[in-house]
Amino acid sequence: MITLGAEVITVHLTLQFNSRESNVLRLPSANLYLFQAMLYKLLPPERAAFLHDEGYKVDGKPMKLFAMSWPLCAERPRKDKEHIEYILPIRIVVSTPIVDTLDGLAGGVFGNEELRIGNTPVTCERVEAAALTVTSEEIRVKPPPPLAALPVSLPHESAIKIIKICDYCAG
Repeated sequence: MITLGAEVITVHLTLQFNSRESNVLRLPSANLYLFQAMLYKLLPPERAAFLHDEGYKVDGKPMKLFAMSWPLCAERPRKDKEHIEYILPIRIVVSTPIVDTLDGLAGGVFGNEELRIGNTPVTCERVEAAALTVTSEEIRVKPPPPLAALPVSLPHESAIKIIKICDYCAG
């Protein structure tokens, strides 16, 4: 874990993928599992198995302690009933305070010339890192509109959630 005194530092890795074979990534509509599978394949096998099967115990529950964004691309993805098409290149952001996970992802990106998202071979052509420092035991999170599934009748402030930083992350 990355700590600076009592502060927890979460690193956001932005990974940009492209393909030599296509300028479009065509996937089933339900496709997040394909990106998750690719991330697990980037990790060393023992780290991937630990995160997938066990995770870190937080309040007695297993947690992966990493998060992944939805796929991002320059243009709005095209959708039909069964598929979604992303215009390449595509980016995903992975956030974690765990050094072993960061090292594993970085090593996997730089150690693999070609990866697959579904049936499409891709390469990681860009990696960016940014750090976010958490200095208190609580953070307020307001999910962006696509993630907030609240009835319209609720007041705007009800979308704000308070999350206690887990003991493992606090040091």
